[in-house]
Amino acid sequence: MSYYNEKIGLGKLGVNFIRSITDENKCYFNEVKQENDVGIDAFIEFTKNGENDGKCIAVQIKTGAAYFNKSKSLGNIPIGNHYHYWKRHTLPVYGIVYDNELNIAYWVAITDYLKSYSQEIESGERKNISFPLMEINLLNKKTFETIFKKIIYREIPKLSFKQTIKLSNSNYSDERVLAVKILANRYANRIETWEKLFELLDSEEDEFVLFQIIKYISYIPHHPDLWGDLNFTDESKKYGVDRIKSFDYPVITKLLSQIGERGIERGTIGQCVESIISLLPNRKTFLIKIISETDNNIIALNAFFILAYYDSKYIIQNELFYINKLGEMAATIVGFCKEFGGFDLYI
Repeated sequence: MSYYNEKIGLGKLGVNFIRSITDENKCYFNEVKQENDVGIDAFIEFTKNGENDGKCIAVQIKTGAAYFNKSKSLGNIPIGNHYHYWKRHTLPVYGIVYDNELNIAYWVAITDYLKSYSQEIESGERKNISFPLMEINLLNKKTFETIFKKIIYREIPKLSFKQTIKLSNSNYSDERVLAVKILANRYANRIETWEKLFELLDSEEDEFVLFQIIKYISYIPHHPDLWGDLNFTDESKKYGVDRIKSFDYPVITKLLSQIGERGIERGTIGQCVESIISLLPNRKTFLIKIISETDNNIIALNAFFILAYYDSKYIIQNELFYINKLGEMAATIVGFCKEFGGFDLYI
């Protein structure tokens, strides 16, 4: 007598759900036969305007309560003996967990996850791919096109302004990062966008979110090493300039703190910060105050580099103070200014 295999039947529910939303979005779902499954359940081939352009990913699909935590706030995909196979795969690998009771699915970029946690996985400390269940990794017929597919193509997802503002208030930093990108790239023409970004600059503590905020605010003065532009209107641009010019001591110190030991070079967050500070009408006064009062030597040094870039004569005139305060690095910069008549951050 033969019996229905519950495990295989459960797995098919998830596969069929992903197949259906792939088909509904006019893409191709190519299932891997179970006997050939070594960690990949299917390949999804994407189309643009109905045309297959060769974009393809590998997916592992897990179905049922076993792949969620009790509160269903996290998805969990066992790594098992798939680590090296996934890591070496020539295609990007994605994981999908499907809740068959709620008929809902969430995705995670397995390839990226393995890179981020390779040491913990290889040491055996981390045995599962555990990831938060968020709005941005919810997978259904609509989000397949508006978010998932856009991210696969490294494009900015299509969310309404209202949805994006809601996302910017998320408890998850990944969602706030995405919201910042959408606001800047799709809605730079709206003053409300910049109101929100400046609000986030004041309140945000996560360095990855702050990096994105600072990068896009630096489009307002537009330093020459930024690629492309945002769709400002005259009004939204003026609003941004006026807000930057009103920055006070705490905000400027916060900007400088994000540079850290990476320093100020072309294409870095340091250049973004310097370009923002360049708009301040009283930038010299703020920089002098920060160098004099901060106990953080890295912040003081970065402020000093920018001050030397703007006014090398001033630091030469006050070289003893800065050398006593900042040490050998300040002495080197002062010596450079004396020899070459100035200091260029970007040579």
